[in-house]
Amino acid sequence: MHKIMTIAALLGGVLLTPAPSRAEPGGELLERVKSIESRSHQARIAILREADACIQAARTREAYRACEEKEKEARQALREELKPQREALRAEVHARRAERETGNGRF
Repeated sequence: MHKIMTIAALLGGVLLTPAPSRAEPGGELLERVKSIESRSHQARIAILREADACIQAARTREAYRACEEKEKEARQALREELKPQREALRAEVHARRAERETGNGRF
């Protein structure tokens, strides 16, 4: 029982910890990361749904393989679409980190 209460207290503390606001250092970056990841998740869900429908409709091995190939291509296209956004965000994070380390940053 004590372990359960301890775990509940720890989880409660984690869940009650406020998320950084946009005004806080990193708050804006976190919002951008969340936005990119949310779009990625929604697109992957759509890809999987489309692939599932294709697989269910496939009547031959070739049709099934075509579904798998189409899904693979869609995942690769999504990755390439999001790559510049992720790279730009990564570059900004590194730049902010460098500013902090040199003492020139706002943090």
